[in-house]
Amino acid sequence: MTGELAGVIITVTFFVTTAAVVLLRPISRRIGEYLEALVAEKRAAARAADDRVQRALEEMNRRLALLEERVEFAEHLIVPAAPGDAERRIGPAPTGDGERR
Repeated sequence: MTGELAGVIITVTFFVTTAAVVLLRPISRRIGEYLEALVAEKRAAARAADDRVQRALEEMNRRLALLEERVEFAEHLIVPAAPGDAERRIGPAPTGDGERR
């Protein structure tokens, strides 16, 4: 009796396992495809966010460079580099009769 019971248990287990694989394999495949699509969508969204941040940083870099250029230009107008530098840039001072020396 024990031998028959063991044979029945092994046979039933084999059929139940085979049926579970046959029935659940398509479902598990679809779940896997769904998860792959979900991951791909999240990666695309992350890439789009990275691109937006990159464009914003490039724009800030461009604006900062322009601002630095403007500040440098204003500093050169305001502060002479050497004691005689201001006279060389704007020329000699005018005399009282309207002529330059």
